[in-house]
Amino acid sequence: YKSDDYIRTMTDLVVPFSSVAKKSGDSWTVKSYNSTDREATLTIKYRIVSCDNHFTGLGCNSCEDNYYNYTAPCNRYCKPKPGYYSCNSSGEKVCVSNHYREDCSKFCQETSNYRCDESGTRSVKSTSTRTEM
Repeated sequence: YKSDDYIRTMTDLVVPFSSVAKKSGDSWTVKSYNSTDREATLTIKYRIVSCDNHFTGLGCNSCEDNYYNYTAPCNRYCKPKPGYYSCNSSGEKVCVSNHYREDCSKFCQETSNYRCDESGTRSVKSTSTRTEM
């Protein structure tokens, strides 16, 4: 086999960049690599691009860990706190059982005699007795 049999041509290699990508510089870097028999050359032209805050991935089209799309892409931060809350797909805290308040910091467990309201405040359950006539 000749080296030409092993050459694969890559043309129009395009990496998509979203509107949140920003260039780290305007200069392009060119690298060339020759085969050992000098019958083939691979030339690569590239420049470094970084993503805006809280974006990541090829094309800067994903949110970093613990960032979620809320009113704008990747603008809500929510890091799950085991034993207190998890985060839904919008980055909102979802309290685990028996935890209350916006930050899920209030623990309140209902019993047969007590109930917990939406703020986690415990109160005696009302007992009503019915009289049949």
